[in-house]
Amino acid sequence: MRIINYISVLIIISLLLIACQKKIVSEGFVRKLAKTDNKNILNIPDNATNHLYVCLDNNKIFVTNVLELYDWYSNYEDKSKDFYTFLDNVLNQRFKLKSAIATKYEYQSFTVNPNIMKLSSKAIIRKYFEQNESKEKYYFYPKSLSTDDTQTILYKMFLEGYLISFNDYAGNYIIEKY
Repeated sequence: MRIINYISVLIIISLLLIACQKKIVSEGFVRKLAKTDNKNILNIPDNATNHLYVCLDNNKIFVTNVLELYDWYSNYEDKSKDFYTFLDNVLNQRFKLKSAIATKYEYQSFTVNPNIMKLSSKAIIRKYFEQNESKEKYYFYPKSLSTDDTQTILYKMFLEGYLISFNDYAGNYIIEKY
């Protein structure tokens, strides 16, 4: 009987570990972002300015892009990992970046609104987004929302597998499935 209980506990622990290792960002997407050469910054013009979200050591979420993450990686103390491994770890929230360093970058950090995080992506789409004619993209005009609420909505969509970009001309966010 003890052996059966021991095996059951091991199975449960294994399942929990597997669940905790769930990837937020797919391996293919990370590989595409990580295409670099040693002299030029990146060879990915289409994805270079998409918003990416990483955890900071002060429990805030930092909005960034792959260009800033490459700069961050270039100045990071631990050079034992390649850029792909660094991206995979930070985008899949396996480790947190230092909040003190985040202040030197263009984007911002924010506090997650737990009430928004409880919403499904379908509820967020219905409540906050407009859709294009082909129904492939969503547009988000965060007129009266706080920065934390706006970024929490976008972060939630990122976690659900959507690319986020900002259109300076129209003043809206563009959200599309990747």
